[in-house]
Amino acid sequence: MVFNDFTVKEELLKILPLKKRTRGEDIYNIFKTNAAEIGLPLKKLSAITTDAASTMKGRTNGFAAVCKKDECFPNLMSHHFIHQEALCAKILPFGHVMDIVTSIINIIRAAPFQHRLFKTLLEDYDYKMKNSRSHLASRSPMAQQSSLEPVASLFVNPITIRHEATETATTTARIISSEVGNHELEIVDLKNDIILQAHATDVDFWKLVEKDRFPLLRSVAYKIKSCFRSTYLCESLFSTMNNIKSKNRSRLTDSHLESSLRAGTSACVPKMEALVDEIQCKKSH
Repeated sequence: MVFNDFTVKEELLKILPLKKRTRGEDIYNIFKTNAAEIGLPLKKLSAITTDAASTMKGRTNGFAAVCKKDECFPNLMSHHFIHQEALCAKILPFGHVMDIVTSIINIIRAAPFQHRLFKTLLEDYDYKMKNSRSHLASRSPMAQQSSLEPVASLFVNPITIRHEATETATTTARIISSEVGNHELEIVDLKNDIILQAHATDVDFWKLVEKDRFPLLRSVAYKIKSCFRSTYLCESLFSTMNNIKSKNRSRLTDSHLESSLRAGTSACVPKMEALVDEIQCKKSH
């Protein structure tokens, strides 16, 4: 969530258990029901980030697709990330490679003499690499630019842009292009403001932009900043859940699990003294 002063807060909102089916429509229904219960303003939602499961990223019946069909949701962007490392470990057979690497390491570490020879080889290789780096540093900038031409052509040629990137860019343009005329007027005023231009490269630039003078530009800045957040909280939730749901605690209720995850991942520091004062102490009889 992005606040008026452009500070960002990331916290666990709710864990929604699915007891039966896990279709995109089922996820959408339970999400919208709980959003109405807690009073979540869906109109302020700017982006949806999910994993690459078909129930999430399906073009027709996926969770993000069903949300975009609903008029209660604004023009939002959807991003689906995939754990490439996990796929590589499952698909690519690396057993024969690791066996060879392990045997080579065992041979090198078996005798001190072989270990010293290997260290000498690494030092000689490092010396050659230093010479190569100094040679590359002495090359002219034009030679370096010519070597980057194939890479630059990927960005210049619009045909190479993938469909997902095109869809994301189109959604971003649709968000920004609403009330284009008013946006252009605010952009002109922003460019003519000498004080703001002096701080144009500052990280906290948008904190200096007045809300009364540039409401539309600040609204766009809120949406764009909220899209580029980390997935650390989501990943840490699964790690914490694996530690909580051990073999000795396999019969946790949904509410107990949610409370444990909230306490384990929240950045808020509990006020222990206030919590203790609210509890009535047992008096001896």
